[in-house]
Amino acid sequence: MKRIDVVLQSLDTMHIGSGSVGLGGGPILAIQRSQGKPMIPGSTLRGKLRWNLTRLTPILRRVATGSLERYFSTFRNDASVVADFFGVEDYRGKLVISDGRLIAPTPTETLPGVRLDTTRRSVESGALFFHEVVSPGSRFAFEMILDVPDSLSQEDMIVDMFISLFITKTLEKEGLGRSRARIAIDLGEHESTLEEMKEALLRDDV
Repeated sequence: MKRIDVVLQSLDTMHIGSGSVGLGGGPILAIQRSQGKPMIPGSTLRGKLRWNLTRLTPILRRVATGSLERYFSTFRNDASVVADFFGVEDYRGKLVISDGRLIAPTPTETLPGVRLDTTRRSVESGALFFHEVVSPGSRFAFEMILDVPDSLSQEDMIVDMFISLFITKTLEKEGLGRSRARIAIDLGEHESTLEEMKEALLRDDV
């Protein structure tokens, strides 16, 4: 078992929704909260990371070398790689992700918006809504646990760590929330480890 501590910082206003509550003529799309504080559900992080691995697996296959290349060769298709980390049916996968807890609060805001009818290229009837956001600079901490046996070889552990770190760091390119808000990912002591692993396990930069 291996724990990876991650800090995610919003660089834009960011909305992680929990549904709508009424406000006069239009609803508020409220942000997720835990004990009254904004949070990012582990299910949201897991879904985003799963999608990122799905997107990146064919790219990594093409440039993998050494133990990473051998890892990919043990799976008949890319979906099996994703299932190894995130599960399928009654197997939960090896990567467990906690909720993102707010550690550097900033004020929340409620911003107006409208829904557009893309067919008519006009505002929909009754389209006014409001969405609640956290301000830029909000920081959320979460943990990723690689739930693997202690008997796992060092080589296999390095591959599992690399894939976990890589798909997390590249979230910076994808954004998060309804508007794909820009984010920064801090892997702490693992930042330099990831760069070393990339040099050892990839023929070309990705």
